[in-house]
Amino acid sequence: MKKRLIALCFLASLLLTLASPAAAAEAPRLNAAAAFLYERNSGQILAEQDADKTVYPASMTKVMTCLLALEHLTLSDTVTVSETALAGLDEAGLPHTVPQGSYFVMVDISEFLENPAFHGWTDLQFCEWMVKAVGVAAVPGSSFFAEDVNHLIRLHFARIEGS
Repeated sequence: MKKRLIALCFLASLLLTLASPAAAAEAPRLNAAAAFLYERNSGQILAEQDADKTVYPASMTKVMTCLLALEHLTLSDTVTVSETALAGLDEAGLPHTVPQGSYFVMVDISEFLENPAFHGWTDLQFCEWMVKAVGVAAVPGSSFFAEDVNHLIRLHFARIEGS
């Protein structure tokens, strides 16, 4: 009984220590162009960094992928990266990453950006052009990096197995 009481007192003391403001952790160091984190119920801002800065929402791709998957697939469908899509990038001479368990590739568009028609363009401008002129959607690579990286775009390749 005495051991239980000591253990209970220790646990209570530990919980009170962790809950005290003095034990609160410092705001995390963020490697992002901008960030905003708040506690939903209280509205208390927990961390922020350039919270008013306008940035391209990289997570919109994940939301859109999820929406399309929910609309067109079932939970038992297997989705794989299309080898023919990667072959198409190779045939076009576009340097790219090879997915290792993901559904996207990063494509280097440096050669396009050296073309006079695209000179001075950012990856965002290039992605907007791709949608309008080619009908292919991509995500600017700069939305994933703290540094100014403007020569990469992210393409998503997936298909239902057997198609």
